Amino acid sequence: DSNMDLIELQNGCACCSLADELFGALGQLSSLAKLRGTSYDHYIIEASGVAEPVKIRELFQEAEDYGYQIMNEIRLDTMVTVVDASSFVKYYTSKKRIGESSDMDLPPPEEAQFREDLPYHRAVVDLLVEQTETADVLLLNKADLADAKSMRLTR
Repeated sequence: DSNMDLIELQNGCACCSLADELFGALGQLSSLAKLRGTSYDHYIIEASGVAEPVKIRELFQEAEDYGYQIMNEIRLDTMVTVVDASSFVKYYTSKKRIGESSDMDLPPPEEAQFREDLPYHRAVVDLLVEQTETADVLLLNKADLADAKSMRLTR
């Protein structure tokens, strides 16, 4: 849609090391809308599959507490977690750590050795619990790929 604008954060995780970049990007989008004589109804922030939503909520609260100007225009309204119904039960019952799972959307440890914000050490199940408990809305995705038992357990 030509009425949508997108800014991609380049160097890390919005929930950890790039809070200033995240709020700077939101400010850029707001400025762009003002130049066009309009405003946005919503800003959508899409985090990676290993995002820690509690930290994202904390970032918005801290930005408000510190008086970031952009917070006069935006607020965190709804946090949505998309749950992969075809693999949720497998990961929920796993004892693996995030860094041990090759499909967790992280750069290889050797490429990210200086990035303390990446949750390689966390248990996958702990991240899943945080993501689902912190969400205001849960969306089940890939339900067509899940068997009946997995769907029942995921729900």
